[in-house]
Amino acid sequence: RVLRPGGMYILTTPAAWTDGLLRIMAKLKLVNPVLFAEHKDAYSFAKIAPILQRGGFAAANVRFGYFEMFMNIWSVATKSTT
Repeated sequence: RVLRPGGMYILTTPAAWTDGLLRIMAKLKLVNPVLFAEHKDAYSFAKIAPILQRGGFAAANVRFGYFEMFMNIWSVATKSTT
């Protein structure tokens, strides 16, 4: 509701499959355990898409991809201009 028509919502999150790996890395202090403890869930494209649709983004206006060796997900949702 606060995004202008044609505006973009950009989201990045660790990929769901990395959750176990990140837990181990946090225990070994290879990643910041405090920041990892703030993670509430692990997400996949299938989990993100309905959340964006409930937020008012049409499925046709949502794109997904991976970065950093498939360890992270990006999604871009564009608000309809109508």
